[in-house]
Amino acid sequence: MKWCGQFIFLFLLCSFTSQADIYRWVDENGATVYSDKPQDGVDAVKLPELGIYPGSSRSPASSNGPTPKQDEQDEPYSEFRILSPVNEGTVRNNAGKVTVTMQLTPKLKPGHKIVVNLDGKDIEPPGLRLSFTNIDRGSHTLNAQILDKDDNLLISANEITFHLQRFSALSPAAKARKAQSGQ
Repeated sequence: MKWCGQFIFLFLLCSFTSQADIYRWVDENGATVYSDKPQDGVDAVKLPELGIYPGSSRSPASSNGPTPKQDEQDEPYSEFRILSPVNEGTVRNNAGKVTVTMQLTPKLKPGHKIVVNLDGKDIEPPGLRLSFTNIDRGSHTLNAQILDKDDNLLISANEITFHLQRFSALSPAAKARKAQSGQ
């Protein structure tokens, strides 16, 4: 951290004293010291000439270029994927809970919305992660889209199929366990 302060000092010193001599030496603690005051037995440091860049005659308000926010708004989405559940994967949850995680690049823009479709029913989640509960056992189809403020399709995520397994009291294994416990 000490060298950082010295660097900043040197930078400020160079910018304010373009014609003054700068002196450099190593003190008794081994630290490099810069100063505009000469010391005994110390030579001046030769600094490069400062570059000068002519400014623009236009004011920033009159710039015709897009602002960074406009650039971000105009940048199209490059990737939209459903990360979980995985396609053709099996989710095992007795409460029928399924967590959906998506990835979007770049991030969701103002005025745009995500629409997730599970088995033909649309849901508008508040973000790229949502949970469904009490989903029936069996196979399910899931897809997602990004829509603009006028509900025009901007990008679609990969459609996936997942399989939900829930414990059933009617299954042969459940009946065998119930018989073993004596109920």
